[in-house]
Amino acid sequence: MKLIVFAALVGVCLGAKLPGHVDGHHDDHHHEHHDAGFVHQGDFHHDTGFVNHDQPPVAILFDDRQAPAGGSYATNFETEDGVRVTENGQPGSAGQSNVEGSYSFTDPDGNLVEVRYVADEFGFRAESPYVPTPHPLPAHALQQIAYAEELRRLREQNGEPQFS
Repeated sequence: MKLIVFAALVGVCLGAKLPGHVDGHHDDHHHEHHDAGFVHQGDFHHDTGFVNHDQPPVAILFDDRQAPAGGSYATNFETEDGVRVTENGQPGSAGQSNVEGSYSFTDPDGNLVEVRYVADEFGFRAESPYVPTPHPLPAHALQQIAYAEELRRLREQNGEPQFS
């Protein structure tokens, strides 16, 4: 749940109007640097998900973005409450965007949470001890999967129709 709340906060930070942004358009600079912008801490209430404007604004200590050029871009920012986001994107070989980045924040218990991620032609992969992972499949399930794959291979080898 904390990860979802943080992802929403990052989205708010990325979507905040910053100096150099004009409604509906970005200025013509391909490299922007902003200091001391503000976002509202707690725009999403932890319990209800509703907007909470009772919290004081959080200063943006550093905001350095390289606007998309030829499909490549870079984002790097940090807020006074310890949120840090770094992301780089480049065009991929199959027309997709290849993205690599990380974000970190301090959770309510005082733990530093850091997540590193890659999104490319092989999908999205996040690495962190805080990212939930599925339980391993039991041995009997793995045996059933192997048996089904072997049946599929034999049917294909014999020219039999395949069923999904």
